[in-house]
Amino acid sequence: VISRPALHKRVSRASAKLQQKSPTVNLSPPTAEVVTFARQNGSPSSASTASSVTVHTSASASASASAAQSNADDDEGSQTVATPNGDSSSLSNDNTARKRSGRPKGTGIVQQQEKKDNYAKCKNAIVAAYVHRKACNQQNVEYKSNNDILREVIEEKKAEFNVTENIPLTTIKSRVDRNKANPSTHKLECKHHGIASPLELAEQYVLEVVLQMQKIRQPMTKIEVIELMSDSIKGTVHEEMFRQVKASRAVDALDEEQVGDGWWRRFLKRHKSKLSTSRGERFSVTRADWTRYETIKDMYDGIYPQMVEAGVAVKLDTPIFTDMEGNEVDEDDPKRFGRKQEYKITHPELIFFADETGCNTSQKKDGHVGGRKYVCARGSRPQQLASTTDHSFTLLPFTSATGEAVCCVVIFQCANEDELKATWATGIDIFVDPVKEKNNVIPFENNSGKGKYYPGGPSCEFNGITIPCLHFSSPSGGITGTILAKILTKFDAIGIAPRDNGVVPFLLVDGHQSRLDHVFLKYINDETHKWKICIGVPYATSLWQVGDASEQNGNFKSAWSKEKEKLIKQKIRLEMPRKIEPENVMPLLNRTFHIGFNNKQANLKAVADRGWAPLNYILLDHPDLMESSVALDEGSSATVVTTSTTASSNLELNIHEGSSGACLGTILSHYSRSRQFDESQKKKRAKKDCILTN
Repeated sequence: VISRPALHKRVSRASAKLQQKSPTVNLSPPTAEVVTFARQNGSPSSASTASSVTVHTSASASASASAAQSNADDDEGSQTVATPNGDSSSLSNDNTARKRSGRPKGTGIVQQQEKKDNYAKCKNAIVAAYVHRKACNQQNVEYKSNNDILREVIEEKKAEFNVTENIPLTTIKSRVDRNKANPSTHKLECKHHGIASPLELAEQYVLEVVLQMQKIRQPMTKIEVIELMSDSIKGTVHEEMFRQVKASRAVDALDEEQVGDGWWRRFLKRHKSKLSTSRGERFSVTRADWTRYETIKDMYDGIYPQMVEAGVAVKLDTPIFTDMEGNEVDEDDPKRFGRKQEYKITHPELIFFADETGCNTSQKKDGHVGGRKYVCARGSRPQQLASTTDHSFTLLPFTSATGEAVCCVVIFQCANEDELKATWATGIDIFVDPVKEKNNVIPFENNSGKGKYYPGGPSCEFNGITIPCLHFSSPSGGITGTILAKILTKFDAIGIAPRDNGVVPFLLVDGHQSRLDHVFLKYINDETHKWKICIGVPYATSLWQVGDASEQNGNFKSAWSKEKEKLIKQKIRLEMPRKIEPENVMPLLNRTFHIGFNNKQANLKAVADRGWAPLNYILLDHPDLMESSVALDEGSSATVVTTSTTASSNLELNIHEGSSGACLGTILSHYSRSRQFDESQKKKRAKKDCILTN
């Protein structure tokens, strides 16, 4: 139901807009009107897909209605207003346009705080300018009223500080009047309402210590931060100021802990752009030792020249900046991606990445996928039937720097390769009805192939060559040096990596023990089929390994969990045993492998984000890497030591005892160990260079 007053309001607003655009249009109040609101769901020429609502106020408006409907069919998503004299005007419906999803630009915590601070600075500038001009105005011949002066100042300062919010005259005048009445307590310039926190200066110190403790992966809890603040102000002027404020506010229990939950809440609020609370995660000590700026830089410095030696990259005479696709750009270009590059890839089709992914058929540890919810009775919890039969296997996908999937390798857990069942390699797809003979025998030849009962594993198209799924077995279900050598042998037999003009295919892997197997080393160093193999930093594969990217492994694991759920439901429908067997692995991989590992755009992003194409050292800017070449970060962190140890009258803190001294000792000890580690690494590199030179 659409009421007549609502339609009249919309017509009035539309008429006002038309009057602004074309003043000559006759906009006299109509005695009879037709308002048509049309929304086109299909093509503009299809009248059947237009949904409209028409309201007639008199019988004489039928002709106008047809004209309005005609215009509505020609303009998708428009509003048409028709008048009794036959005139019609089409208004663009900006309000019904689809809004972009996500948070509007400039509404984040940092932007809001900057906007708030800028607003306060603008008011302070207005107050200062208003007081000055008002004093000068009394001496001028052309006298202006105070309100006129204030309006001029407000407009000037709003334009200067780019403030769009309204600043009332009473806000400025009341601040000036309060300052006249009591200048000692009411200042012309203020940051916020109320008095300033007596611990404002001490909070800057505590904030820097908290951030530094997080950087060295020893984050602090709420209780520890409160204890840090209490110990830092103990026996200082800040403690006395804090006591006086609490006494003036009639706060009881002055003998108890000076800093408590109230300060903690306000501390987080005052620094919400830099601090928040979150659950922690365990980070291996060994991984922490290797996830460092220096180790990642050494990895890049060692692998990039090896790419040049293999012939898949060249060293540039003049370093350049590029975008994500490798196109040269200026340093100030917003499309610039990563740091300045000294190397450029020439044969991305000969650069390969491989990383093992452990998989199993059990659903016991499968988590929630995408926050999926199920309908259930109120007060109950939905429970799903799940297979707990655990058959582990290893998935080894090969990806090229071109973003294409090269090969899918499956390694089953089997004591002897001769005992590997044929149905494990071919798979059995229960979603496909097999072709049977008269005696219900399922012939292998007629049911083998893609989309059939025995589908086999996922194949890949690379360089115009179809590469079938390779399957092997090992006692542990993991990769071995022999299996890795067989995989490269198959690649060379197919011819996916031609060695033209002395170019050698390049493979980047992690530091698994199979890479040091003598069978594998013998194969890759054979001059007839030589491979250039490089190993990345150990214990930091989540950063540099392409296969660990969420674009690959994350998407695959999610799809793998979904397909296992569908398989169990299908087995329940067919009254089959409710468990996932090794025969079901290949059909599952056919539905999941290409989702995770054969998305070209996602693969290119994963390769670029790790600095392998283009070769731009981009991981050195990763927030998880700590540059230990300096004791503390410049600016923020350096103030932790310098400001607190100097005899400054503005900041006198207790940094030698209690929690404050313990935190500073921990931070300094960490960076001291970092310097020792760097020195030892430099000695090792110098010794290695000396051996190579000799």
